[in-house]
Amino acid sequence: MIIPVNKSWRIRSDRYCWMVERRKVVKGKDRWAAETYHQSAGKALQECAQRRVRACEGNITDLFDQLQVIDWEIKLAAERVDMGVGRMGGP
Repeated sequence: MIIPVNKSWRIRSDRYCWMVERRKVVKGKDRWAAETYHQSAGKALQECAQRRVRACEGNITDLFDQLQVIDWEIKLAAERVDMGVGRMGGP
């Protein structure tokens, strides 16, 4: 299953674990690279959010704005999982 979080992040599962993946451009082509591995979708979503918060640069207002965006994206991704909207398989 593939759960898109936003254009740069997604969560993918296989029969063993959940992976937080980041989109990277390699030789002009988009590729998804696994950043971390988890036993549950919830832990993968938490890790994705934490990585994005740590990468936030700026002042406290910028961080607060980013937290609101992350919260919205996580809720949307969780709804996709609950509804079974994540794609099966995929590149």
